[in-house]
Amino acid sequence: MNCWRRLASRGRLEEQLDKELRFHLEQHAADLMARGVEPGEARRQARRDLGGVEQVKEQCRDARGTRWLEDLWQDFRYALRTLGQRPAFAAVALVTLALGTGATTVMFTVIHGVLLKPLAYADPGRLVQLQERTDWSTHRGNVWALSYPNFLDCRRQVRSLHMAALHYGGGVVSAPGAAEYVDGFEISAELFSVLGVPLFRGRAFSPDEDRPGGSPVAIISHGFWQRRFGGNPAAGLTLVYGGQARTVVGITPAGFRLDGEEIDLFTPIGQDTTPMQLDRERHGRGLGAPEVRRDAGRGKLGTGGGWTRA
Repeated sequence: MNCWRRLASRGRLEEQLDKELRFHLEQHAADLMARGVEPGEARRQARRDLGGVEQVKEQCRDARGTRWLEDLWQDFRYALRTLGQRPAFAAVALVTLALGTGATTVMFTVIHGVLLKPLAYADPGRLVQLQERTDWSTHRGNVWALSYPNFLDCRRQVRSLHMAALHYGGGVVSAPGAAEYVDGFEISAELFSVLGVPLFRGRAFSPDEDRPGGSPVAIISHGFWQRRFGGNPAAGLTLVYGGQARTVVGITPAGFRLDGEEIDLFTPIGQDTTPMQLDRERHGRGLGAPEVRRDAGRGKLGTGGGWTRA
C-alpha cells in the first residue's frame, strides 16, 4: 500500500528530491568557496563529489521501493503509444493473445479434469469403464455402453474382475412430504464395494434384493435424508418412489457424487424388468459403461455404473 501511495505522489517526491539535491550541491559548493576555491571550480567539484545528479536520483528512487512500478508504468505507456501507431498489428496481436489464452484455458481444464484430478473414490487409478463394440454405428461411433443382459453375462463369466453397473432412472418421490422429482440411479448390489465407498448409515443392496421380485428397497443421499427425513436416525425409514413404497436400507456419505452429480436416490437395477432394460441390443439406454475393479495379484473385476477397476 505504501508503494502505491508513493507512486501516486511521485511528482511531489521528485520535486522534493530536486530541491534536496540542489541544496546539498549549493552547500558543498559554498564550503569549497569558503576555502578559497573559485566559484566555477567549486560547483564542478561539488557535482563530482556528489557522484552525478541523475545517478543519485536513481539510487533514491530505488530506495523508495517504487522503481519497478515506475518502470512498469513507463513500459505500459510506451506499449500503448506503439500499438496506437500500428492499429492493424495491435488488432492481430490482441486476437492472437485471446485465442492463445482461451485454448490454453480449455486444454488445462480438460487435462486437469480427465488426467490430473483423481476420481473421488478409493484407489481411483484402478477404476476403468467397460464398453463394447457393436455391429451398428452412428455419428458417435460403434462403441457403446454394455446392455444390461450383456453385463450380466460378463459378471457371470469373468472371474478376474469384480463388476458393478448403474443406469440413470430418476423419478418422483411422493412421500413423505410433498411430491418431488429426484435424480436417481438404478445400481447393481456391488457398486459401493467396487467404488470403495462406505455408506454413512445402513448397508448396500444384497444380491437377493438385486433381482426381479426382490424386496422394494432404496439407498438415499445424505442431503436427501436431511431434507426429507430431518436427519432422523431411526431405522426402517420408508418412502414412496414411482408409486411404490420402499424401505431405506442405506444412506450415502455427505458430498458423495456419482458420474459427477449428487444423486438423491438409488434402487436395485436387477428389479427393473422393463422390455427396454432386458433388450440386449439397447446399448443407448444401457449402462453407460460398467465399472470394473481388478485387485492386484488376484485380478478381481468390478463394474459400476460405467466404471471398472483394473
